[in-house]
Amino acid sequence: MLNLILATALTSAGAACPQQVVDRLDDLYRWHLAAQADQHRGDLTLQKQTFTPELYDQLHRAWDLDPRVDRAFLDFVVFSGTQVTTFGADVIGCHKLYPAANGFFPDVIAASVAVQTGLRGRASERPQQLSYRLIRSDNGWVISDLVYNHQNGTSSSLSGLLRLILSTASNSRN
Repeated sequence: MLNLILATALTSAGAACPQQVVDRLDDLYRWHLAAQADQHRGDLTLQKQTFTPELYDQLHRAWDLDPRVDRAFLDFVVFSGTQVTTFGADVIGCHKLYPAANGFFPDVIAASVAVQTGLRGRASERPQQLSYRLIRSDNGWVISDLVYNHQNGTSSSLSGLLRLILSTASNSRN
């Protein structure tokens, strides 16, 4: 079953996206879907190279929170922005946010991703729209943030949500 999901959901490349960006996101969702199929969240250390060091550090600390001890935890699926099953994801396009300027700043690209989610083995008709922010580094393109575009017109970022969760956990320990 997982092979069918992967074959249909991870093969399309977004228009104007560098192949390395598409490959990076496909690999992330392949890992996520495999972990989900095994009924666990997954070993985040296997994805360390996928994120900037700053985002990985925040995500790793939040990933390991225990709500009984920390009074805070990741109560949503990071890679869909929901609390339901992920069925697959398609990179649907990219655009440059900040081109490299005289070598002082790295390239930054936004990759739009449609994530199919749902309950009880049925995907919803409308995919979740996410926007990954990626930076070109020595390790290729790495994720620096993730923006969740909510259907009610608002949006939130993974880094902002992680700061809030980690702050709550820190305050509960004091």
